Amino acid sequence: MSSSTWLTPLAALSLVISAATPLRAQVLGGAFAAQYEIDNVGAVPGVPGNYGGIAFDPAAGNRLLIGGNANNNLGAIYSITVRRDAQGHIDGFVGSALKRFDAPFIDGGLTRTQSGVWLYTTFPLNMLGQIPPGASGPTKTTLLSGLGVGGSVGGCTVVDGAGGARIKLTSPGVSRWYDAALTPDGQGTFNVGLATPRGPTVPAAGSIAYIDAGQPGFNAPTALVTSCGGFVGAYTLDSNRDPLASAGSFVLSLAGCADGLTLDPLTGDLVIAVADLRRIHVVKGFTAVARFCQGTNVAGSCSPRIEFSGTPTLTGPDDFVLRARDLPSGQNTLQIWSFAPTQQPFAGGFLCVGQPLRRIAIPGGNVLPAGAGGGANICPALAQVAWTHGFFASNGLVAGDTLYTQFVTRNPTPGSSTSLLVSDALRFTLLP
Repeated sequence: MSSSTWLTPLAALSLVISAATPLRAQVLGGAFAAQYEIDNVGAVPGVPGNYGGIAFDPAAGNRLLIGGNANNNLGAIYSITVRRDAQGHIDGFVGSALKRFDAPFIDGGLTRTQSGVWLYTTFPLNMLGQIPPGASGPTKTTLLSGLGVGGSVGGCTVVDGAGGARIKLTSPGVSRWYDAALTPDGQGTFNVGLATPRGPTVPAAGSIAYIDAGQPGFNAPTALVTSCGGFVGAYTLDSNRDPLASAGSFVLSLAGCADGLTLDPLTGDLVIAVADLRRIHVVKGFTAVARFCQGTNVAGSCSPRIEFSGTPTLTGPDDFVLRARDLPSGQNTLQIWSFAPTQQPFAGGFLCVGQPLRRIAIPGGNVLPAGAGGGANICPALAQVAWTHGFFASNGLVAGDTLYTQFVTRNPTPGSSTSLLVSDALRFTLLP
């Protein structure tokens, strides 16, 4: 089957969005001022009361989850479709939000484990709520004061490592950051271990978002932490993803109580929920090399993953290489790329690259020793493409262009629900 035939479904997919003029009235501080821009995209229709934690639904990348009626017993988590402009950035909302889960007293923390359990923090009860798959509300709550969390918990995020899952917690009442183990309890939820304070004090500690080194203005891995004082603090991290030192304020003069915080999986933008003023801010400018979107995740099939090495530059070292690992053996592969992102369900994952698509054919991939591709033995192949200075020039690319790319290959697995496999995607900005 030719590449034009087996990739025909891609040609029919396009991103249809409408744009609005955002309100820009916020101020970025220090080294970040010239590199980032904050848009106020307004209130979320249908979400009552103060706003709490926010997160994107990994099963539908254009669905934003947000806490409503925060900090009281009517607290709940609502779901709404975001609207995007031509560059994929959020500029508003579609329709009215619908209630997704009950979440009494929800505060600024909202995150999801790899097993699909939603975790949220509460105020003023100093508890962690857990909503497993299929539940309409919490089936387990954990009182954190008995585990060492002082004051009342603010934000939470989950970090997975070789030693198992860890949960990071903050407490604005005592300006602290905590680390604790998460262990399965056999009921589809988790036990929370003793919480140990980590790093320096974290003033008015709220929700957490991790930023990779290499983003503009970030020379080291960094945690951004919200504050009801109207700023977002930046903290460099140690190898355990705990604060090492304060790097100052990222956002200044953000009116109201900055509470919920998350990263847009499509663009990498930082999304902030202002609790008391009931509005959403989007911080744009995260343009360094970064993964986004979700590839194929189908039982019994390969799950390709994208990698890179080197730097995308016009005149620096000519060493930028993109790879797809965990591919089936002997299958023709395409790398697709464009100037626009999208996120549409496709091939057991998402099509992450917007129209018009450009294609690079890769015959067969490189078969590695069994398992060397990083996945199971059924997925031993590697495909790679060198994005050279000559490639950039021949395609008319210039410094400042932001590109989006993803690998697509055929799926030879008998009886699989998808005939194609897609990797996750990479976003990068071409440097001079």
